[in-house]
Amino acid sequence: MREPAGRPNDLPERGEPQSSSGALAAIPFVYRLSVRQALIALLIGLVLGIGLTGAQFGIGVLGERKRTERAVMDVLATLQEPAAEATYLLDRTLAEKVIRGLFRYPPTVVAEIVDDFGQTLARIERPRAAGQASALSEAVLGGVPTYSVQLWIGPERKAIGEMRVTVDPELIAADFIARARDALASNLLLNLLLASALATVFYLTLTQPILRMARELGRIDPQRPGAAPILARGHDRDELGLLARTANDLLGRLDRSLAQSTKAEADLRERELRLRGVMDNVADGIASVDAEGRVETVNPAAIRLFGRPAAGIVGQSFAAFFAPEDRPGLLAALRVAEHAEGLAPRSQEATVVRPDGTGSATMVAITATELHDRRVFVCVLQDITERKRVEQQLVYMATHDPLTGLPNRTLLLDRLRQAIAGAERDGTQVGLLFLDLDRFKFVNDGLGHEIGDRLLCRVAERLRAAVRRSDTVGRLGGDEFVVITPNLRHPEEAARVARKVLLSFSEPVVIDGHSLFVTTSVGISVTPTDGQDAQLLLRNADSAMYSAKARGGSTYAFFAAAMNDAAVSRLALETQLRAAVESDQFLLHYQPKVDLASRQLVGFEGLIRWDSPTSGRIAPDRFIPLAEETGLIAPIGEFVLRTALAQLRAWCDQGRNVPIAINVSGKQLASRDFVEDLRAFTADYGVRPELLEIEITESMAMQNFSQTIDLLNEIKAMGHPLSVDDFGTGYSSLSYLKRLPIQALKVDKSFVRDTPQDEDDSAICATIVAMGHRLGLSIIAEGVETEEQMDFLGKLGCDAAQGFVIAKPLPADELEPIFKRYYEIEGRMGL
Repeated sequence: MREPAGRPNDLPERGEPQSSSGALAAIPFVYRLSVRQALIALLIGLVLGIGLTGAQFGIGVLGERKRTERAVMDVLATLQEPAAEATYLLDRTLAEKVIRGLFRYPPTVVAEIVDDFGQTLARIERPRAAGQASALSEAVLGGVPTYSVQLWIGPERKAIGEMRVTVDPELIAADFIARARDALASNLLLNLLLASALATVFYLTLTQPILRMARELGRIDPQRPGAAPILARGHDRDELGLLARTANDLLGRLDRSLAQSTKAEADLRERELRLRGVMDNVADGIASVDAEGRVETVNPAAIRLFGRPAAGIVGQSFAAFFAPEDRPGLLAALRVAEHAEGLAPRSQEATVVRPDGTGSATMVAITATELHDRRVFVCVLQDITERKRVEQQLVYMATHDPLTGLPNRTLLLDRLRQAIAGAERDGTQVGLLFLDLDRFKFVNDGLGHEIGDRLLCRVAERLRAAVRRSDTVGRLGGDEFVVITPNLRHPEEAARVARKVLLSFSEPVVIDGHSLFVTTSVGISVTPTDGQDAQLLLRNADSAMYSAKARGGSTYAFFAAAMNDAAVSRLALETQLRAAVESDQFLLHYQPKVDLASRQLVGFEGLIRWDSPTSGRIAPDRFIPLAEETGLIAPIGEFVLRTALAQLRAWCDQGRNVPIAINVSGKQLASRDFVEDLRAFTADYGVRPELLEIEITESMAMQNFSQTIDLLNEIKAMGHPLSVDDFGTGYSSLSYLKRLPIQALKVDKSFVRDTPQDEDDSAICATIVAMGHRLGLSIIAEGVETEEQMDFLGKLGCDAAQGFVIAKPLPADELEPIFKRYYEIEGRMGL
């Protein structure tokens, strides 16, 4: 088992005497001061010896080269005169004697004498020594050196030849190494002797006195440290004597302090027992926190509040036991309490989070105090969960309807004022819908108030489901409800909410077997037109509600008469449109497209028509936008797709392979369902994809351009031709147009109508035709009404045209003359 880290294994406990031999045994041999000093002295001696020897070696290397050069030149100078005589007389025998004289210098390996004509009179050479000191020889002589002297004769010192000597650097280096080795050995021996002397001096003058003092310290009684003073004999005037006197003074003070602390500890222990008894029985949690924000102590109440054992609390960050959003506030309260004057606590409300995920609302009162010269925070923790629950319940009851749980008049007016202020700041509008249930009195009178109350709760549920997330639904009382619709850009958005509310009551409410059909009348007021005051806005919406009731109920009315008329008309059209979708009131007409060069039929455009039983023929530009807004465009688009494919199937069975183009709205193209329906329906009817052309408008192609490109590429990959309808009325640019995977452009009829008389329109048509052809597209003109326009467009190079001059849109059963005129030529098919 591991020993505690705070005390070595061989040190005695407090009050346990320690012998001098035990003190020495506690210090390993290698860590004793005398041994360490000896080792240090030895290391210093070795380093100094090696350093001095190295310096001598370097100096010797530099001097050896000069010494060798002087020796060789002295030998050459000695033999210079006989060598000159032998050269002048061309006496080879004398020259050889001179050369042999040179070889008396041991490092010589090559010696020769040459005359001034370059002729060698005498030469002797012997092998070089084995290369064992090549690196050193390079350092000493820088390679294999050759020395020479000039030979001359007569007073005028006429040059007659040269004497050369080459020395062996290996021999010189070997001699130098022998001398250096002897010097190194003597230096090392001297250093070892010096280190041993130093170690002995250190042991006698330092280690032994310290060991004696250590033995005396080991004999001190921990209970009476000042009873046996430490003696340092022979060291009264040096540092060891000073150390002994200082230690004796310290031991005396420790002796006196020990007696005082023993009494203080007893008093403190008694006070702690009293305080702990109080803290253990107090109802509130108490925790002490240090200056770094870590918990030091906790009482049982705090342990229960935190839901952790004391070991899991002490030493941890105090703020870590609270909800993350409350931690900054707690830390700030600790900082404020740290610098505050007085003992007034700083209170902070926070939520304790336990390990099991439960929490408790807690009031934390923080007081800073000084404890043993350090700052400590005392935190009193009061669980206020039940109090908060009661407060929240009281606030809820004061601001909400007890039956439906919706905001009551008080909360509604407060939120309405906030919405009005926000609208003024953001430049938006606020709509207020005042709802009153139609004939609710008959439910109460006929089925009783209990059924009536349950019906009101179900109405509240439907209202919450019908409005937007940002809207507020409230109950004023009885059967009156209010909806606040903030952040409106146009009053029509409030009408849209009202229509959704009315639609939510189209299904009956079933209560205890009773199917109750509930309708409501809705009055709408909008800021700032109908007022900027909450009460005024509520009164105006109430007035508008009575106007809706006067029309028979189950409708809505704006406070402003002009807006009300438009909204009523729109609601009537929406009602008719839903009925038209359910009862198949739509049909498809086909307008032919003719090639301008050959005047042959090249296809039809399928155009939807709606014949309302009550309003007659309704133009597409009236009901298509409404269908897109209400989501009815999906079933209408499916009808157009299926009808066109069925007609193509019928024509193909007759041998007439004539394409049909259909228009697709932006809402359809934004849905993946359209692409899947297109693939599935085309396969179901067995129609070749190239016979069904898809037309999109210019402005629609620019919306969410990257997604539109992906969808159009997928449709093109399926084999369907693509074209842009109403070109010129949108806002596309050529950089976007050339990226669309289309095959044709249809020039909008507004540019064709006044051609060729209007020069501007004619120039626009010519530009579109030229531009489209440069992009590799076919150009089709819409709204062509005269033969003059047909001829003009043909001269421009326009590929095809459609309009009343050819034929107006017709039902499929009236197209036979068109086929006879433009398709079947001389008894055979034109395509």
